[in-house]
Amino acid sequence: MKNVKVCSWLKGFFVVLSLYVLFYPFPAMSQGDYPNRPIKLLVGHTAGGNTDLGLRLLAESASKILGQPVVIENKPGGNSFLAFVTAMNAKPDGYTIADYSSMKYDLTVMYEKVPRKVEDATAIGCYWSIVHGVAAKGDATWKTFKELVEYARSHPGTVTYGVPNAGSPPHLAMILLGKRQKVEWKVVPYQGLAPAIPALLGGHITLVSGLAGTHLEQVKAGNMKLLAVTGGTRLPDFPDVPTLKDLGYDIEVSYDIGLGGPKGIDPPILQKLEDAFAQAAKDPKFVKFVRDNNMVHTYMNAKQYTEYLTKNYEVRAPLIHELGLAYK
Repeated sequence: MKNVKVCSWLKGFFVVLSLYVLFYPFPAMSQGDYPNRPIKLLVGHTAGGNTDLGLRLLAESASKILGQPVVIENKPGGNSFLAFVTAMNAKPDGYTIADYSSMKYDLTVMYEKVPRKVEDATAIGCYWSIVHGVAAKGDATWKTFKELVEYARSHPGTVTYGVPNAGSPPHLAMILLGKRQKVEWKVVPYQGLAPAIPALLGGHITLVSGLAGTHLEQVKAGNMKLLAVTGGTRLPDFPDVPTLKDLGYDIEVSYDIGLGGPKGIDPPILQKLEDAFAQAAKDPKFVKFVRDNNMVHTYMNAKQYTEYLTKNYEVRAPLIHELGLAYK
């Protein structure tokens, strides 16, 4: 009988203890202690390209600020869309983020029946922009971009151009330019810009659209000839190379690079990520990397970047439909 009373008392004790644990206002581990383990940063591009190298520098600096490693995981596929989708479908706890850009929303229009909108994800910030160019082999007969355009117009289908990915900003720029100038040239998409360079130097393609960053060293060495810049400003190391707008073509394309995560990241966690990477973007090593590779230091906080992405989506999604690249 005594054992029965003890068992009843123990049952009552554990019921009370369970209620105490359930309702006691313990501090929120996901917020106050964040991060307490490594953060995964998915990069949708191959290792060694400008996006990969720049994000590695940011991750290195942010790791010191956050007190936990920010681990890069290259996940190319679908023109960088695979990494984006994987991160956006992850648990919104701040431990899975990805490289982020206007291009991701170009791709969602191309690849998904119901395209994602900017509000379906969480922007963390933007840190730099790659200003693209169009280049030929160093011994190409064209002295100017306009000479190239005239040649392509009179020799339809013979000029081929490599791009970092099908549907990438440099690809859209060449399609738009071709339509407006009545030029028929053929695209050769690669997984990242790195493999397009040896293809050009080996004579397998006529042009590269998307040339920027470390690959401009080939231009300095005389192996390649930079004919035009697709962004809004000329490159510091190549002040004599005109932009498309300088040449009278009303086209301007650059590639913003930032970070984003799944929808629903808690504001305190988002703030920690935003602050850490904003500080990382000021690291002298990162600033030097951007400058040395003829890129533009373009910082936007989460709110500013969200507004920027939304504006670009509203302009570029209709263009993708017009060009027949949207999901069918």
